[in-house]
Amino acid sequence: MTPEAIVALLVVAVIVNVAIMAVLVVALVRRGRGAAAPSATPAAAAAASSSVGVELPAATDAIEPMAPFGADADADAESDADHEAHAEPVTDEEGLLSILTDPVTGLDNRLAWDRAVREENERKRRYGRPVSVVIADLYGLDTLAERVGREAADRLVPAIAEALRRYGRTTDRVARVGHARFHVLLPETDEVRAINYVERVRQACDIWLESGAVALSLSMGWASPGPDDDIETAMVMAEDRLLAEHRRNARRAG
Repeated sequence: MTPEAIVALLVVAVIVNVAIMAVLVVALVRRGRGAAAPSATPAAAAAASSSVGVELPAATDAIEPMAPFGADADADAESDADHEAHAEPVTDEEGLLSILTDPVTGLDNRLAWDRAVREENERKRRYGRPVSVVIADLYGLDTLAERVGREAADRLVPAIAEALRRYGRTTDRVARVGHARFHVLLPETDEVRAINYVERVRQACDIWLESGAVALSLSMGWASPGPDDDIETAMVMAEDRLLAEHRRNARRAG
């Protein structure tokens, strides 16, 4: 190879190397500019946002945590459900008893009596079972109160209530519906058994009622509704018998 040819090859190699180096330098410069762009200052970013009318959140704004999702969310939901399921139920039994109980005698009051009558009426209509009612009223209590005072006379009211309850059954309902008036509901009881109940209570009370300075007596009326009647009908019949006893007691006292 001639010297001229060797010199020409060297010149070509040098030119190629220079071109390659130029290409590498340009690529490195472009990559450096691309990496530096995200590191713009907050002031520059704010200036840029104001120029296009977009309000960006401040850098100090807190980021709200995302709600649980997937398995974690299911676990949290199950935990809440278990907590609700095992929570103690809220009851108000004591409040209900105070509403339905006479505070002096501990018997049912008028509200409890009316509810018991409705329930027993439904049972009678459905099954046709016997039921009886009794009305009791303490005759002469007002006269006694005039002599010894109302407070002393009213001490007889719990004693009458106890007798009505003692000679009944656990299924019987005894209610105080007036100052010295009581109603008794006797389920599964015909009129004959109701009369037996009345006589037991009367005999137990008359012994100590008649021994006082003022003649007292427990007037009682009873009745059983017919097959097609309800308890309210029997209450009217029992009231009539009670009034008849009141008249007899008044004649006897006079």
